[in-house]
Amino acid sequence: MTNLVFTDIAIQRLKPGIYYDTNTPAFGIRVGKHRKAWVVMKGKERRRITIGHYPALSLKEARKKAHATLGTDAGPTKAPTFLDALDEFLKLDRWKANSKYQLERNIRRFFTWTKTLDKITHGDVAEVVEAIPKKGQRAHSLKDIKTFFNWCVPRHIPANPAAGIKGPKYVPRKRTLSDEELKKVWLASHDVQKTFGAIVRFIILTGARKTEVATLKWENVNGTITFPETKNGEPRTFPTTDLMKATLEKQARLNSTPYIFPGKEGVPYNGWGKHKAELDEKTNIDHTLHDLRRTFAHNWQKLGAPVEVTEAALGHVGTRGGIVGIYQTYSYSEEIARYYSLWDRKLATLIAA
Repeated sequence: MTNLVFTDIAIQRLKPGIYYDTNTPAFGIRVGKHRKAWVVMKGKERRRITIGHYPALSLKEARKKAHATLGTDAGPTKAPTFLDALDEFLKLDRWKANSKYQLERNIRRFFTWTKTLDKITHGDVAEVVEAIPKKGQRAHSLKDIKTFFNWCVPRHIPANPAAGIKGPKYVPRKRTLSDEELKKVWLASHDVQKTFGAIVRFIILTGARKTEVATLKWENVNGTITFPETKNGEPRTFPTTDLMKATLEKQARLNSTPYIFPGKEGVPYNGWGKHKAELDEKTNIDHTLHDLRRTFAHNWQKLGAPVEVTEAALGHVGTRGGIVGIYQTYSYSEEIARYYSLWDRKLATLIAA
């Protein structure tokens, strides 16, 4: 006899034997070679009573029937609602600005339950995840909701309802844009939504991640540009070039927001899907915004930049990971400045041609 927290996933994976639920004493399941039967242990003599079979009788309904058979009351839930728990989770002081922004955006966009946490099932999570149209969105959103539910265990619920759900297999893209394609995207960026277009040009110029650009503040620009919170945890600083300055000068400084590229209500821009579709319609070029970052790296290599310099400009750990990263602390700031200048000149020539 084994005690464990009953979840749909746990029940599906049980091997033959008798198991009892940690959260509902005297409620168990007998797993045979060919079928599974829900049971309760009742009375002083501990008489075992079969109350149904799985999966014909679901875990949720079996637990209710067990309480009724035992003469106990399941009682009111003590778990918070999903939205209240999410608010509590996002108030933690562990987050970097970029990480919190992406995590909150992914969860709130797709997971909108109003019920309490203990009422959210494995099936509920799987249904939402499977309905997310794009593979990348599906993978990131599943990762983020699992992170949230892991924090909830055992704080609010006994098990993670997202456990066992697998996202799409990740196949890294290798797409880079040709000079002609890059020119077309640059020119078309002037004819789409203003803030989005400026972000596209800034990604091309800097090789930065789109969220790094969207969360960039005016205080981070002073002759140089600093991305203070990057994916590798290290700030990244480089001098502004002529095309960067031209892009920044066209951005209005608004008292309502510290961000250079704000969205509605002064928060960081987040209208990616709608405005990217508008750009695609104008260019008819198959690419993602991350492809622009890859194209940046590709062109730096063509300009002769050593791999370690390109990786430092991109904010990659790359060849300086592990023991090398601990002892090799050179920043490559002079080399980065040089290749940003060369890249600026190449782009200026390209878009003027």
